[in-house]
Amino acid sequence: MHVTSALSVWCWLVLATMRFIAILRPIKYRLLWREPQLALIIIAISCIIFECWILKTVKYVKYFKACLDDEEVVPGVNDIFLIADIIVMFIIPSTVRLFLDGYVFLKVYGNSPSKAWGGKEQLALSSVCSLEMRIRKASCMEWAEIKKSDAGVKETFIIRSDNYNKKRNFIFIRSIIISAINLICNTPSMALRLLNIIYPEAAILMFSNQIIEGFVQLLYFSQFACNAFYLSTTIYETMGQQ
Repeated sequence: MHVTSALSVWCWLVLATMRFIAILRPIKYRLLWREPQLALIIIAISCIIFECWILKTVKYVKYFKACLDDEEVVPGVNDIFLIADIIVMFIIPSTVRLFLDGYVFLKVYGNSPSKAWGGKEQLALSSVCSLEMRIRKASCMEWAEIKKSDAGVKETFIIRSDNYNKKRNFIFIRSIIISAINLICNTPSMALRLLNIIYPEAAILMFSNQIIEGFVQLLYFSQFACNAFYLSTTIYETMGQQ
């Protein structure tokens, strides 16, 4: 479960990065194909290798029917690995993810479709001097007509309706909300793990309460339901529209 949880957290960071690139560098986002796949492969291999410490420091005890620290391991070593695991596999990617999604949220929520393109950009679109601007604009165009005249080449753009832009922004906002819910589901479990290292007595009292433990476990496994919900409502829907 350590590997799957870590893999889930880092995959959400990849998705947040893709949303960030789509907002900040739309042209580069359109050209990305192999990079996300390569990132997922590297993340999967890294998570498996990094979590191998569990096999050396933890053993299953039949009497308690649970996995406990191996007594042969030097005391304190397991705690160091646990803290490193929480920092590398949860705190760092989650912090970066919050920053990226926060930036995307402010960009999408703050820019209405009617104000997305100003007068200067409309003027730039009237000439064939800015390929980057035309590619940026292509995501919200129905078609483009090129006319020849004595003054040169003139391009006429038909902008898609606000409904299209609103739907596109809605997908961004919905993705960020699902990402936030996933993070909320994962945080209590990580907080209890960290509390168990710093204040073992307090953690024992909390774990003895079956209601709290059951609620934390329910949230922990709910994060994987968020993954499935995101795939069904965002990834597959977006692919179907292309």
